[in-house]
Amino acid sequence: MKTFTFFTPKGGCGKTTLILLLAAYIRYYLGKTVKVIDFEADKFPLMRFREDDLVASHQEGTPLHNYLKGRQVLEPYPIECAGKEINNYKADDVIQLARAVNEEIRQDEFDYLLLDFPAGYSRFTPVSCLVHNHLLDGVYVPTSTERQERIDSFQIGRHFLEEGQPFKIVWNHLKKKYIENPSVLDTAEQELLGYGLPCSKVRIKDFNKATEDSSVRCFVRNTLCWPERYVKMVCPELIDLFEEIIAFLGD
Repeated sequence: MKTFTFFTPKGGCGKTTLILLLAAYIRYYLGKTVKVIDFEADKFPLMRFREDDLVASHQEGTPLHNYLKGRQVLEPYPIECAGKEINNYKADDVIQLARAVNEEIRQDEFDYLLLDFPAGYSRFTPVSCLVHNHLLDGVYVPTSTERQERIDSFQIGRHFLEEGQPFKIVWNHLKKKYIENPSVLDTAEQELLGYGLPCSKVRIKDFNKATEDSSVRCFVRNTLCWPERYVKMVCPELIDLFEEIIAFLGD
């Protein structure tokens, strides 16, 4: 079993959305088994998305119901809720969670285990404990070109580098000018490589506005299918990213 997470030092960088999309890609497109553990204890957003999807999938006339009608759908992947508020973690808490993840790895019931952590990195957070105990096979750190977010993400990368954690930084929520004229990012990546901080070859454009349409939004964060047509419409780079991640994790 391969363990993986998207991790960011601050919220709102898209890690939960990326986890959902990657889980759907693995389960419903590749046909592999995957389990997702949600450590966002304050809201448990992944379980809420699953509950909303199950309601919508059985409700006549909803976009999700219409999309799934007549399609062969695989058994949904399991979602487990765990964890505490990010500021309430103590040493015993993170050790207990690390043991639970280690037990998942030992049982080896799934091809992939995806973990969604709350933002924030310190000594007593689940992600730091898992990294320190080498329980993650890979981490991708989504970051934008916003200065402070970029600095924080690069600092996280240095922590991972010191711990020997396999990781890559991936440009996320890019504005159109960076997609069409990537020279600024090319320079930034060369600087990062000089510090030993690897970058993903994929650059993800900002697809937030594209998903304001409710008929699209319900697919981007859905947990019951891989909406390839919608992904290609709003952000085709995601498919390249997921192919790269699967290769990064290896067999």
